[in-house]
Amino acid sequence: MTRVEKLRAARGGAHVAFAEYLKVRSTGLPVLVFEGKLCPAFYINKIVLVLGTLDHRQVIARGKRNVLELRDLIRRNLATAKDVVLFFVDKDYDREPTSGEFDDVYVTPGYSIENECVRWSVVEAYIRANFDVADADDEAAIASIRTMYESGWNTYVRESKDLHKAVFICRYASTRCLPGDDLGAYFRVNWEEGTVSATFGTQNELLERLQIGETDRSTVIAQLANALAFDSLDALREWRGKFHLSFVRSLLSHVAQRRIGGLAPFKRAARIGVDPKHPSLLAMMSAYVQVPECLERFIRAGFAHRSAAP
Repeated sequence: MTRVEKLRAARGGAHVAFAEYLKVRSTGLPVLVFEGKLCPAFYINKIVLVLGTLDHRQVIARGKRNVLELRDLIRRNLATAKDVVLFFVDKDYDREPTSGEFDDVYVTPGYSIENECVRWSVVEAYIRANFDVADADDEAAIASIRTMYESGWNTYVRESKDLHKAVFICRYASTRCLPGDDLGAYFRVNWEEGTVSATFGTQNELLERLQIGETDRSTVIAQLANALAFDSLDALREWRGKFHLSFVRSLLSHVAQRRIGGLAPFKRAARIGVDPKHPSLLAMMSAYVQVPECLERFIRAGFAHRSAAP
């Protein structure tokens, strides 16, 4: 599907979001439009860091296509065309929109907001803040966890390349593909052994789990063997971030169990007040992410427009 066709398909949902937008715009405050319910946890934290306050209303459009179609509806409507509205979307594997294409649309520099939350610096900050790191033994434990993370990451990237590449191929060819968010649907991560093992036997079985139709699978399998634009992508920043977060969640869950039980690499047991398996993990980890420079510029420019709006 072309972008125009995708926007038409999303029009029904966008009109629902537009109705909600009309309810909140009456306050005269800037309105932020997000893709999904987890997005505000990342972006609102960054707005507070940049501006020091919150002074806005927000709408969740339920999907990237709905965000873009809602923007079209707002900008084409004479009554709302000049409203101060900021739209936030993940880049994903889509060609459009590109970063900077619209001054009111923020596009993540990497695949998604999840990609910003899985770097070692963020993982370490989460552990330091929540796992009762208190002495030299705990510092040594963190060094061991870093080694575990880096080794596990390299294994994960190597073993999951076909999974990520298949999703990329389907996105560019507009082929139906439903990857989900859980890496565990495709791989078993064993932190005791340091292994990442596929739970599917063949590429065809992988594509079946991705719910790619039988008529499309031979084409996708052929392209998996070819050098594509995917092969030049940075795995950390530009592969599917939801799988990355699932990988990091498995590490943090393993480390949490070791901390509670006082097992290696820890030398003492300790209670912790977080559960990495909880859906709030992304929100918690986003608090330790430095504001990307492009996002800071977007926030400052977007809220500055408020004073210039009629």
